[in-house]
Amino acid sequence: MTEETSLPAAPDARRALLAGRLKERMAARNYALSYPQQRLWFLHQLDPANAVYIVPLIYRVSGPLDVAAMEHALTEVVRRHQALRTVFRLVEDVPRQFVRPPGPVPIPVRDLSGHADPVAEAGRLAREEARRPFDLETDLMVRPLLLKLGPADHWFCLTLHHIACDGWSLGLLDTELAAFYRAFPAGEAPELPPLTVQYVDFAEEQAAQLTGDPLELMLGYWRDRLAGVPALASLPADFPRPPTQSHAGDHVDFAIDPAVAEQVARLARACGGTPFAVLLAAFATLVHAHTGADEVIVGSPVTGRPRENLQRLIGFFANTVVQRIDVSGEPTFRELVARARDDSRAAVANQELPFEKLVEELHPSRDPAHNPIFQLMLSYHDSDPEGLALPGCQVNMVPGDTSTAKFDLTLSITRSGDRLSARLEYSTDLFAAETAGAFGEQFRAVLARAVADPDRSIGRLPVLSEAEERRVLVEWNPPAEPVSGALVHELIAEQAARTPDAIALLAASGPAGDALTYRELDRRADALAARLRARGVRADVPVGVY
Repeated sequence: MTEETSLPAAPDARRALLAGRLKERMAARNYALSYPQQRLWFLHQLDPANAVYIVPLIYRVSGPLDVAAMEHALTEVVRRHQALRTVFRLVEDVPRQFVRPPGPVPIPVRDLSGHADPVAEAGRLAREEARRPFDLETDLMVRPLLLKLGPADHWFCLTLHHIACDGWSLGLLDTELAAFYRAFPAGEAPELPPLTVQYVDFAEEQAAQLTGDPLELMLGYWRDRLAGVPALASLPADFPRPPTQSHAGDHVDFAIDPAVAEQVARLARACGGTPFAVLLAAFATLVHAHTGADEVIVGSPVTGRPRENLQRLIGFFANTVVQRIDVSGEPTFRELVARARDDSRAAVANQELPFEKLVEELHPSRDPAHNPIFQLMLSYHDSDPEGLALPGCQVNMVPGDTSTAKFDLTLSITRSGDRLSARLEYSTDLFAAETAGAFGEQFRAVLARAVADPDRSIGRLPVLSEAEERRVLVEWNPPAEPVSGALVHELIAEQAARTPDAIALLAASGPAGDALTYRELDRRADALAARLRARGVRADVPVGVY
C-alpha cells in the first residue's frame, strides 16, 4: 500500500512532557523499544537462531569497485543512522535500546577468484551469511561481507536485522551508500538532508502517544472493524497445520503481462482508487473461490512514517493493517474493486495504531500454530529505479535464497516502470511447491480476466489458468475407449446368461454381505422397466435416477 495519512500534531503540553521524558532517557542512555521492535525482540528470545527476520541484500558489482570508498560509505551511513548501531539489553527485566558510539565499520573480504566455481561458492557463502543469527545484545544491526570473484567482479553482501530496518529503509540505504561512495575520492561530504530526529525519538514518542484517550480513539475503529473475525481464515492446505509455526518457507516468482499491468492502472483510475485496490480485489476473488467465505481477511504493510522527518530515517517503522473484504452477494469485479478501495482507505486512515498494540488490546485467540487475526498477506510497492548506483560500475541485485515464510501465504507485487512482477512466499509446512505454483498461475489468470471484463460477476470469473483447464478437461479426461454397440442393460443381460450366480453389485453401506448376483440384477431391471412402461414411459422419455 502506498497511501499515507499524517498524525495530528500533539498538543503543546504533550510535546513539553515528551521533551522532558526524552531528556531523562538521554541522561540514562537507554530508550524504550517501539512496538514493532518489542515483537521482534520477543520472537528472538524464543528462537535466537531463526532467520525469518534477517534481511539479506546481495549486490553483484561489475567494474572497478573501490573497497576503501565502500568501507567509508558504510561507516558514515551507520554513523548517520543510530538504528544500525543500536543494541538491546534488559534493564530490570525490561528490554531497552542502547545506542553504541559510532566507529569504523570494516568490510571483511573473501577472495574466491582461485576457486573452481567462484559463483557457486559465492552463493553458498551468501546463503550461509543470510542464515547466521544476530546477537541483539552486542552486534551492529548491519553485517557486511565482500566476496571477490575476480578483479572486477564482486558480490557485496549486506545482512541486516529487521528490528533496525524495513522496506523503505533499504531504498535509503542504497541512496546514501552511493552518495558517500561518490564523495569519498574528493574528500567531500555528500549533500544529504540533515536528520533532525533519530529512531529512538520515534520510539519514545510512540510510547507517549499510545495511552489514554488517543489510544481509545485509535482502538475504537479497529474494535468495530474486526468484531467477529475468525481466529483462523486461511486457504485449504496440503498438509496438516503443525502445532507451532516453524516459519520454514519457499517462494515462486512470476511476471504479470505488461498489457494486464496497463489494464490494472486503467481500471484503478476509472474506479478512483490505486492499483493496490485492483490487486487486492483480484486476490480476494481467488481466495473466495478457494474457500467460499463471504469475507477475506488480508494483512497489508504500510510505511508507518506519518511525518516528513521520519521518511529520511533508517529504522523499523513499517506497520501492518488488516483488510476485511466483503465478497458476498456476487458483486461484479468493478464493485469489488470499489469495496477494496474503501476498505484500504479506511485502514490507512487508522494506521497509527501498531499492529502489535492492536493484538495486545483486542486479545484475539492466540495459537502458536498461526499468526493472530490474519494468515494471508498482500503487499504492493514501487521499486527504486536507481538502486545502488556506483560510478564506473554496473550493480545488479542477486536474488536471495528465501527459505522462510512469516505467514501462510504472502503475495508481494512490485511495479517497475510499466511492469508488474510478483513473488509468492509460502509456508512449506502447509503447501506443496506445486500448489503454490498453481496459486500464482491462478492469480495471473483471475487478474487478467477480471481487468478485461470488470463488469462480470466474480463468481463467473474462471479461476483455472489455461494450462490447468487443459489438464482437467483433456489430460485427465482422455477420449473413452471404443465399446461395442450394445446398450448397458443388454450387456448385463448377456452376462447374466453366462454367469447368473456371479456377484454383480456389493452395497457400499448396509448389512454385511448385501449383494446382487447378475441373475437378480437382471430380474430387478426387468421389473423396473415394466413398472416404468406401466406409467407411460416410452423411448426417448428422460427418467431421473436417484
